[in-house]
Amino acid sequence: MDSRDAWQLDGEDLKGEVLDLVRARHELQSRMVLLIVEMFSREVLGGKGFRAIAQWLHGSTNLEIGECSLLVG
Repeated sequence: MDSRDAWQLDGEDLKGEVLDLVRARHELQSRMVLLIVEMFSREVLGGKGFRAIAQWLHGSTNLEIGECSLLVG
């Protein structure tokens, strides 16, 4: 990743950094979903009142419930 401010990047560098960030976000989200599914399969939250993974994710993050459902779906 480039350490320059966004206004200092030319078009290609700007596009490249955006794509790098999109890839990194996708990798992190994929890992997060795998960990959450594993957490629920082990019943780590045992008795906390969450009936679905998406409910827990929504309650633990600032993501909307619809986005949570899409992430874990």
